[in-house]
Amino acid sequence: MPIPIDYPHDLLPAPLIGKQRSVQQTYDTRENFDGKMLTRKKRDSSTVYFNVSFLVPYAKSQLMALWLEGVDDGQSFKMTLKTEGGFNEYTCKWKDAPINPTESNGYYTYSGTIYADKLLQGWEDSTEQEKDDYWDLLAANNGYDPLDIAVNERWPEQ
Repeated sequence: MPIPIDYPHDLLPAPLIGKQRSVQQTYDTRENFDGKMLTRKKRDSSTVYFNVSFLVPYAKSQLMALWLEGVDDGQSFKMTLKTEGGFNEYTCKWKDAPINPTESNGYYTYSGTIYADKLLQGWEDSTEQEKDDYWDLLAANNGYDPLDIAVNERWPEQ
């Protein structure tokens, strides 16, 4: 079996909780000579950089090292990352590859920065009406998705 290009979620751990991201603005602002702010659109979507860390057990460190070697020349790869909109699959490239892991208590920590073309929230293909309806649904439930409430709080005991 060849080494996969896409991140092997079934073999290696997901990025640690607490990843950070940096999103580029879609518009530019400047102050006019009379003090009024002018806004100018720069792009349709925001590129995003995720600072990620992977906590890899010693037993799987060779798998991680082999996978990283396969994508260390700027190749694109797919990785599932969690944002406010849930889990989304991103097409990524390493901006700063995690080539210098730290070792502690039987684990290696690989840290790096991933570039993705666009921040995905899960509603990119929705119409404006669907987004408005989703807003109303969340607002009526204090910001919680009713499915989360049904599964986690109101699910019948078995």
